[in-house]
Amino acid sequence: MAIRFCYKESKIEIFFNYEFISNEDFMFEGHRLRDDRGRRVAIVLIFINGEQISEGVSVCRPPDNFNKSIGRKIAIKDALYKIENKNLRKAIWNNYRKTCK
Repeated sequence: MAIRFCYKESKIEIFFNYEFISNEDFMFEGHRLRDDRGRRVAIVLIFINGEQISEGVSVCRPPDNFNKSIGRKIAIKDALYKIENKNLRKAIWNNYRKTCK
């Protein structure tokens, strides 16, 4: 899934991906799983004019059931937390809310 829009003459792209990650493969920003089961994850990448500016991840933990919309929301919040420009964060969040109801 992808969201594309323009913000102040810049092209913003947001990409979402959903994966099943085994414990051996899971290492994202220093996070490592502590048990033997793999996890479903939602990953978001945010680009401005083709350059990646932020990424976010959400990991489904037991006993939770994986839900794409909840995973997307948590992952995009994680990605937005890393963006300093408040107006850009607001524009990304508003376009996400408008597109993913």
